[in-house]
Amino acid sequence: MIARSAPGTKRSLIVSAAFIMLGNLASSVMGLVRQSVVASLGASITAPFVAALTPLQTFLDLLANGTVSGTLIPTFADFSDDAKRQELGRIVSSIVNLLILVALTVAIIYSFVAPWFATHLLAVGFTADQQALTIQLSQIVVFALVIMGPFAVFQAALYACHKFGRAALAAGFLHVGVIIGAIATSAWGATRLGRVGLALGVILGACIQVALLIPVLKRYKLPYMLVLDLGHPAIRRVLRLYAPLAPSYLVSMCVVFVDLSLASRTPGNPAANVAALKLATTVIQFPAGLVAAALSFAILPLLSRYATDGDEARFKETLMLGGTTPVNRGK
Repeated sequence: MIARSAPGTKRSLIVSAAFIMLGNLASSVMGLVRQSVVASLGASITAPFVAALTPLQTFLDLLANGTVSGTLIPTFADFSDDAKRQELGRIVSSIVNLLILVALTVAIIYSFVAPWFATHLLAVGFTADQQALTIQLSQIVVFALVIMGPFAVFQAALYACHKFGRAALAAGFLHVGVIIGAIATSAWGATRLGRVGLALGVILGACIQVALLIPVLKRYKLPYMLVLDLGHPAIRRVLRLYAPLAPSYLVSMCVVFVDLSLASRTPGNPAANVAALKLATTVIQFPAGLVAAALSFAILPLLSRYATDGDEARFKETLMLGGTTPVNRGK
């Protein structure tokens, strides 16, 4: 028999999921506003921008976002107690520093191969000016990886410590940065600053995201440290858990690039077709994460803790709380 879970656990999960859900909802709404503002600039600007964002998004999924639920939150949760908070800070900082080094290397390499990448994959059917804009934007945007990767790690650390409010809401401020960039592009038009306004908006939004988390990290004794402790067992565990995930994200990257390449070769107006495809995808994905993802992020730290403690009964019941099936009280 599985023991009946304490009402406090259920209330805690509901409150935690609600915080994340509200953050995801705010981010999704801001994302739709951002897409509307960017689309108002016209396909000749929108298409190069969404094409330039694709390498950033796929690299970010490969290096950071894909590890949040599968490796980071379960590992960080084992060190979320106040007594282990200093050690958690060291682990988080080491992963952030490693990610910064990897992301910076990827960004520098990509900035050199961007011309080939754009003309052969991202913007094949675009006009020469649209291809040039795609190259220019992507060479700037990819450096946001150095900021957005650490943000994903900091967010995972706060989730693991059951600090959901600011961490969930901060994600939407990337869209705020892009909206500011779109306004700059609209105001300055074809000037040098106007052409790169959207790319600079991505960098600005990423910086705002991290800046919003810094006070929370300090308050909960998770300050950034200039350390790279790759020998720590927790970091080795993260790398070990990440190893089987990486191939699937590499395959996903290839599919995304092939998909965009085919879209940019479509008859008629390839730039308009790419812009429409990307904007439509955003609308379709609007409901994603409002309930299922929010509950999964809220429940992961508890599941990890019960698994580590060997508390099979509470693990099973907490897992059932996150599902859609009623809890089976018998065997």
